Amino acid sequence: MTALLYIPLILFLIRLLRKHSPFQPARLDTQTAFSIIIPFRNEKENIPRLIESLEKLDYPHDRFEVIFVDDDSDDGSAERIRKQKASFRHRILKSSGALPSPKKAALDTGIRAAEFPYIHTLDADVRVHPLHLQYLSAFIREHENPDLVAAPVLTEPAPTNAHARVQQYEFLALTALTRAGFLLNRPFSANGANLSFSAEAFRKAGGWKNGIDYAGGDDLFLLANIRKLPGARTAFLASPHAAVYVPPLKTRRNWLNQHLRWAYKSVGKRFNAGSALAVLQTLTYAEILWRLLSASPPFFSAAGWIAATGVVTVHYYLLKTAARNCGYPFSFKSFLTAQFLLPFYYVSLGMTLLGHAAGIKKHFKWKGRTYKK
Repeated sequence: MTALLYIPLILFLIRLLRKHSPFQPARLDTQTAFSIIIPFRNEKENIPRLIESLEKLDYPHDRFEVIFVDDDSDDGSAERIRKQKASFRHRILKSSGALPSPKKAALDTGIRAAEFPYIHTLDADVRVHPLHLQYLSAFIREHENPDLVAAPVLTEPAPTNAHARVQQYEFLALTALTRAGFLLNRPFSANGANLSFSAEAFRKAGGWKNGIDYAGGDDLFLLANIRKLPGARTAFLASPHAAVYVPPLKTRRNWLNQHLRWAYKSVGKRFNAGSALAVLQTLTYAEILWRLLSASPPFFSAAGWIAATGVVTVHYYLLKTAARNCGYPFSFKSFLTAQFLLPFYYVSLGMTLLGHAAGIKKHFKWKGRTYKK
């Protein structure tokens, strides 16, 4: 039974995360100069919220710049940025489109135009904390200028429906697993919606080489390439003040396409610890569902109920620990809703991936574009 492998692994991760407290700076800092790169494509609805949160950043305006890069939007996103008349230093550039991956092309455009030594990438739908850059700068200085710093990406903490609750706890789990990878000095994931790296390390690592053709992976390929540099240092900044918040995707179809994009970039990076854990989790969910639903009646499937109880229990403690480290609200009711639905979500995702592998399905859509990988 796969649960016999999965449950001890999650228990190990819980213990690891509990041994390390969130980052508390010796003092807040404003010394690091950041070029914030924000690619956007049809984000007219989200841009006002983003700019409002950037306006509240408690950081000297001469120590950061914001470079918005238009990735071929056709909904008036660029005009919305101009109308808001942000007080912080900012520019709007048009993506060069010079790379096969549109997002990487947009990021490359911004990075080439950046004036400051540290690059900080954000997605156009995020909201940041007013002390976001102060905590990031303090972390960079206290850790002697790491080459790359990852930080939490969470959904807004007030889910409006069951679909949003699934994403709420999934992002919390992804944050926990990402941090665990860094703590073990075997980082396998990062999120470009909240990622910092030195411009020099980006140049030396060759950016996203070996992953240019994939729709996603600007974060994962860059992490892997920087890790290969002699003496490279990477770290994860666990702090409520460093987290960014994104709105949940509105439909299950969007959720599925997002995860297909993630899956393809993982394949491009080859099989790693994150991929192995995702496969193990999906197999565990599938086996539990099969044991519960195949019995007659299902209430007599003791092995299925024991495995399900064990998985739910370790997930509860993992997510509660992650929520505490991120200063994120934890609701037992929302947690149970997510736990009930996630097996169905992941089994359907697994079946879709099998369809792609078998050639039955050959494309997926993201941000209005069609991709093969």
